[in-house]
Amino acid sequence: MRTTTAILLLTFTLSIFTNCNNNKTKQREAIQHFADAYFNYQLDDALSLVTEDSRQWIEFLASNIDSADVRLLREMSEGATCEIEEIRNGDNDSVVIASIIVRNALLKDSIGSQAHVVDERKTVIAFVQRGEQWFARLSCLP
Repeated sequence: MRTTTAILLLTFTLSIFTNCNNNKTKQREAIQHFADAYFNYQLDDALSLVTEDSRQWIEFLASNIDSADVRLLREMSEGATCEIEEIRNGDNDSVVIASIIVRNALLKDSIGSQAHVVDERKTVIAFVQRGEQWFARLSCLP
């Protein structure tokens, strides 16, 4: 009886640990996927990786890209690279805050401004869990 209880307890503990690690892996993959898509102006991909109320920010960015921005993007020898610096817990278990270092990114400061390449910058983006998936929750442009 003691052996059976010990085995059940060990199995339960391992199951919880595996599920927790699985969720952390999904978080990291979602964050990386969104950052790579967004900062490389693959905005169709980025749209599918944000919450419904965050779509407006991606659409706003897309509507303000002009031919000079497209030319700059095409002239870049390599795309933006994104490194997840830290993931910390948010308000509850279904929210995390990701600190991301972005290198060699095209940055558009405001409407009508000329975009320019930034060597390195740090940004912070919230991500929320919906079911089994994680989505970026934007309250402004990253």
